[in-house]
Amino acid sequence: MVDVTGASQQFRKVKFIRLFIIQLCLVLPLVAQDEPVRGFVTLEPFEIRVEALCEPKAYRDEWGLTDFYIQGSAKDRILAQALELLRTKTAVRSPQMDFNFDSTHTRFIVLTKDLGYVPDDRDEIPVDEALIGVSMSALSREIYDLNIAWDWRAPGQTRVPMLFAVGSDRLARFLTEEEPVMKWGRAEDIDYSPNLLPIPAIEKMKRENQPILLKTGLGILGLAGLIVLIFKTRTPPLIFFLIPLGLVALFGAFRFAKSVPILPTAEEANDLLYSLLRNTYHSFDFRDESEIYDTLETSISGALLESVYLEVRKGLELEVRGGPRVRIKGIDLRQCDIIARNDDSGTFDVQSEWVAVGDVNHWGHSHLRTNRYKANLRIGATDDTWKITKMQILDEERTQQVTKTDGTVQ
Repeated sequence: MVDVTGASQQFRKVKFIRLFIIQLCLVLPLVAQDEPVRGFVTLEPFEIRVEALCEPKAYRDEWGLTDFYIQGSAKDRILAQALELLRTKTAVRSPQMDFNFDSTHTRFIVLTKDLGYVPDDRDEIPVDEALIGVSMSALSREIYDLNIAWDWRAPGQTRVPMLFAVGSDRLARFLTEEEPVMKWGRAEDIDYSPNLLPIPAIEKMKRENQPILLKTGLGILGLAGLIVLIFKTRTPPLIFFLIPLGLVALFGAFRFAKSVPILPTAEEANDLLYSLLRNTYHSFDFRDESEIYDTLETSISGALLESVYLEVRKGLELEVRGGPRVRIKGIDLRQCDIIARNDDSGTFDVQSEWVAVGDVNHWGHSHLRTNRYKANLRIGATDDTWKITKMQILDEERTQQVTKTDGTVQ
C-alpha cells in the first residue's frame, strides 16, 4: 500500500522527498505512455473528481472490437462499459464524508495542442486511435483525508499511473495489484470558505425633498397666483381649493422626505466594483447550485441573478461540454469610469473592463482560462447594500492555455 499521508507538508520540509518527487515526475511521462488506462483524482474545496483515460484497443476481445473502426451504436456501448469500469473498479473514500458521484461524463476524445483533450466527433474512429475520457464528480467539503483505491487495469496491464492533485500539490504514483491504494492527508486548519470581500457599507445618507411633491406643490400655487392676477376681484371659488392643495403638497415634500445614499467617488466606485465582481466569480467556488445562488445574491440584484449566473457559468466551462468548471483565482479590473449618476434613485452607471483568470485540472492537463469583458454596469443600493442591478455586455473574449500537469502520466 502506498501511503502519502501528510505529503503536503513533507514535500516542503524534506529536501530528499522533494527531489524524489521531481525525479519521479520526470520519469513517469517517459514510462507511462503505453499504459492503456491512466487515473486522475482532483480534490477542490467543494468538489472531487475521479477521471480516467482509456484506450479501447486494449479491450479488443473483451469489448468485441472486431472491426477496424468504432462507429454507430458501438460507440455508446463502449462508452457505457468504460464508465461502468470507473464506477466499479475504483473507490475514493474519506472519513469526513461519503461521496455521491452522481455527475458523470464519458466521451471519445482527441488531444490537441491548444485546448488539450476535446471531443472526437468523427463518425468512424479507428480502434488504434480511439481514446476515451471518463469523469465522475461529487460534492465535497472540508476533506482532510483520502483513500484512493484503484483496481481498474486493462488486460495485461500491471500498473496504473495515478495523479492526485490538490491545490498546487501533485502526487504521482503507480498503483498495482499488490499496492492498489494511495493515501493522502493534511492538517485540519484550512479555511475552505470562498475568498469573498466585504462590500463597502452605505455609510453616509442625506435627506432630500420629495421632488415630485415639491414640483407639484409649487406648480399648483403658481397656477393659483396666475388665476388671481388674471381674474383679480372676479377670482373663481376654485382658488380656495388650489391654494390648500398646493400647501399640502409642499408640506408632504418636506415632511415625507426619503433617505438617498450618497453616491461613491470615482475611487470608491472602483473599489466597490472590484469587490462586487470578485464576489460574483467566487460564488462559483461552490458546486451546489443553491449555495451559488445564495452567495451570488449578495452582489447581484434579484432581477439580474439568472442572466448573470448563466453568463458567468458559460465563461467558466471548458470547451468539453459537461466537463469540470474553471475556478477563478484572480480578477483584474482594468477600467471603471462613471458615465452617469442618479442621486434620486441612488444609482450610478459605469463603463468597465475586467479580466478573470482561473484554472482547472482535467485528464492530466491544467487549463488556464482567461475571460475578458467590457460592459456597462449599473450599481445601486438594494436591501441596504450595493449591488449590480443592470448589465450590458459590450465585448467579451475568452482565451485558454493548456499545459501538461506536473507529474501527469501520459
